[in-house]
Formats: sequence, structure tokens, C-alpha cells
Amino acid sequence: MEKAQVKNRNINVEDKIKSLEIQVSEVHLEKSEAESEAKEYKRQVDLLTAELETLKRNPTTSEVTESGKEENPLANELESAKEQIAKLNEENKVAKDHVVKLEQLLAQKLPAPSNSSSNEARLQEEIRTLINEHLEMRERMETLERTIQAYRDSGAKLPETTDSSEKGEISKAAKDETPLAMIKVAERDVPRLVTDLILQLDPEIVSEEIPGIAMHIIFMSILFADRTKNASLLQNLLTKSIGAIKEVVTRNTTDMNMLAFWMANTFRLLNNMKQFSGEKQFKGISQSAVLENFDLQQYRNVLSDLLLQIHYTVVKHVDHQLSKLTIPAMLEHESIPGMANQGVLSPKPRPAISMHTMLEFLSGVSRLMTKQCVDPELTKQIFAQAFYGINARTVNTLLLRKDFCHWSKGMQVRYNLTKLEEWARDNGFEAIKIYLIESIQISQLLQVNKSSTDDIGLIEKTCSQLNSLQIQKILTMYSPTDSEDRVPASVIRAIVEKTGDDVQASQLMMDETAMFPVKFPYEPCAPDFSKLELPSHLCLNYLDIC
Repeated sequence: MEKAQVKNRNINVEDKIKSLEIQVSEVHLEKSEAESEAKEYKRQVDLLTAELETLKRNPTTSEVTESGKEENPLANELESAKEQIAKLNEENKVAKDHVVKLEQLLAQKLPAPSNSSSNEARLQEEIRTLINEHLEMRERMETLERTIQAYRDSGAKLPETTDSSEKGEISKAAKDETPLAMIKVAERDVPRLVTDLILQLDPEIVSEEIPGIAMHIIFMSILFADRTKNASLLQNLLTKSIGAIKEVVTRNTTDMNMLAFWMANTFRLLNNMKQFSGEKQFKGISQSAVLENFDLQQYRNVLSDLLLQIHYTVVKHVDHQLSKLTIPAMLEHESIPGMANQGVLSPKPRPAISMHTMLEFLSGVSRLMTKQCVDPELTKQIFAQAFYGINARTVNTLLLRKDFCHWSKGMQVRYNLTKLEEWARDNGFEAIKIYLIESIQISQLLQVNKSSTDDIGLIEKTCSQLNSLQIQKILTMYSPTDSEDRVPASVIRAIVEKTGDDVQASQLMMDETAMFPVKFPYEPCAPDFSKLELPSHLCLNYLDIC
């Protein structure tokens, strides 16, 4: 019974709402018609006004009444039209008031949902919270306004604030500092400067100078172009310098000494441009001065791309050399004497390449990077990529060659990997050992017990970074020693099920050509330009420090 009453009441409310909505739409229609009519009358009034003004300027076309006064029928029509407009505006105002009342009445008549009591309570609570927050904000604002006004009335000067960025603050401070040392260069001498400091520069000539001396000189010339607002000089310096670096790198893709030298110098030029940009993210500069007239963001992007190209050129060269060393050193060399023949049907003669050969190559690359003052973070990324390549080739070879899948080879590989880990730790690259994890786990898989299902837990723990397809492949190819049996099929099947990987979707081989993304850290490296001197042996007498 109560439900029927509620339903009838809801129906009555809905009917009233519909009726009110109809009334509102009718009023809106009347309002629209009234506005249109008012616009039409206004247009006619404008026309009549224009005609009346014309008649006033030409009195010969007027008619004179018997009383001697000038009379114009258009003036009467104009007055009538103005009265109509006033009347329509009044009606429009009444219609607007009526619409507002109807909308208020409609809002009051809207029914609430059957379960709206709790929702309405929460809504009211949120409204009260918002109102309170609004009032608190208004009180704080009014308090601050009164404080500021009292401060001003006292005759004190408000402290200056800036909401622009760190660049504006640094620029203001720069004006109070001593002028920044720059190098004055004529635009006609830019090609000569680029030739002397880039195209024909021998790294050994500047080996005794401060690191990056060539790029610091070029950047001081960029500072001069910025201070003198010489856009043409700035563009010439940057475009010709970037083009020259690219040319030198292209000519020396296999010369590690030149590649390391220009990677270090390009990195310094890029960091100088960041350091003096005045941007907020490049804080902690040693000098207050910044570039004042030009934004080098686009040139920084181009230079960053060039640095990335040099980095990948170095990485590919190192990887190419390691590709000829990895298999002989890691898998074929008898690093533990007396174990090479165990489990191998047809042992090959001991190769001349050993782990010592590989470690010497890695040490040579490290010494070269240190000699050319390459940033340590860039060097670490180069060796991380190198370790990944060693790992990928080792894993793929073990997955493909059955003669390597035996217990003694697992011992040999683990021993060699330990040597690589020790080298990384001794040279400050301990973090990159993680890139050898797959090779380490395969070498351990070759050594653990795998004769029964009781060993599945240990196998799963040992091979956490290997997928089920790789584990299945190694266990299937495993050559047991004289005291071992072949790995039972039940163990292989159980470990595949235990890992939960989809064998069909798993990838067996590692991608040997994969490249890691490169991150260029921000390292302020500009020296005190006011103390920098031009090396005499570079023959830069056409430049002036100012």
C-alpha cells in the first residue's frame, strides 16, 4: 500500500515537473521572440536615425508648417520606434524574471532518489566542508591584504619578488658580478677557429691542458656572440662546430682514441650550454652569469643527438672487438686445467685467446676513457652494454651447442664469469655485474643436481631469470658425466610447468644487438673563464680574451 502511494506521489511530481518544463520552454520561446523583435526595432531605429541626420544636414528637403517651424515625419516615426523598444525591453525583463522563478520552482520540485538520505547527508557534509574552506581562504586573503596595506601605509618598500624562473634570478645576480670572461672572434675567423680546434686538432697536443680546452674556447666565443647580440656569429659558431665534430667522428669510426676524445669534448660543450642556460633544472653553477640574449635549446638538442651518435659508435666498436673474443675466452679456453675434456666427445685444441686477453682489452678501453677524461657515468654505460653483449653471446652459444652443456663446462664458465665480476668491482663498475645474470644461472644449472623431481625447487631458485624454454633446452641437451644419468623427462616437464611460462611464447635466444637507452648526466664542468689562457701552441693569435 505504501509503495503504491509513493508511486502515485512520484507520478504526480513527474507530471508537475513536466508541466513546469513546458512553461519554462514557452517562456524561453517568448523571450527569444521578444529579443528578435527588439533587435528588428533597433535596426529600424538606426536606419531612421541615419535618415534624420541626413535631413538635418539638408534643410531644403524639409517641410515648413504654418507656424514656421520645421517638421519631419521621420522624427515622429523615430520617437514611436524608441517607445516600442522601451516597451519590449520591459517585457524582456519581466520574461527573464518569470524564467528565474520557474527554474527555482522546478529545482524545488525535483524528487530525491529512494536511497538519497545517506547520499544527501554526504553531499551536505561536502558542501559544508567546501564552504568552510572557502571562508578560511577568504579570511586569510583579507588578512594578507590588510597586512600588505598596513605595510604600504607605513611608508616601507615591499621586497621585490619574481615568479618567472631561476633564469631571471641568475640573470639579475649576474649584473652585480664581475663581467664574465669571453673570447672575441670575428665572424670571418669562425672557419679558421673550427679548423684549428676541431678538424685538425690532435688529442695529444692538448693532453697537458685542462680537459675540454677546445670546447671551452668555442663556448667563450659563443658567450661573446650572446653579449654582443650577434645572431649570425652565434649561428656560425654552433653550426660549423657541430658539423665539424660530426665530420671528425665519421672519419674515425674505428679510432677509439679519437672517439673517446670527441665524446668527452662534445659532452663538455653540451654541459656548458646547460650550465649557462639559466634554466631551473641546471642549478649549482659556479658562475652567476648566463646567456642573456639567445636560447640554445635547439642547438642543445642537436648536440645531444650528436653525442648519442658518438656514444653508440664507441659501443659498437667495443662490441665488435668483444664479439671476436667472447666465445674463445668464455667457452673454449681451458681456464681450469684438467677439466676441459670431461663430458666432451671431441675436444678442440686450446685457443690462443683467453680470459686474460678479454680482460686486457676491457682494461685498455677503461684506461683510454680515463685518459681522455670521459665522464664516469658515460664510461659505466659503455661497459654495461659491453657486459650485456658478452652475456648474450655466451647464453646463445650454450643454448645452441650440445658439446658445451655438461658439468665441467658449467664450472669453466662460472669461473670465467667470476673473473669478469672481479674486474668490474676493481674498476668501479660493480653495478654492471647484473648484466651477466643469465650466463651465471645457466652455468649453475649445469652444475646442480637434476636427477629427480626433488631437485625442482633448487632448479627453480637457481634459474629465476631464465624462461621455461631456455631451461628446457639446457636440460634436454645436457650431457651427463660417467657418474650421472640423463635428466629425466619428468623433471623437465615438471620444471616447465612449475615456472608457469608459456613455452610457445617464450624467446629462446637473447638479442645480441639490443642497445640500452643512454642517459647524459648534467655535470657542470666549465672552468673559471677569467683565469683561462689560450694555449700558445694552438696558434690562436686571432682571438682576444675580453
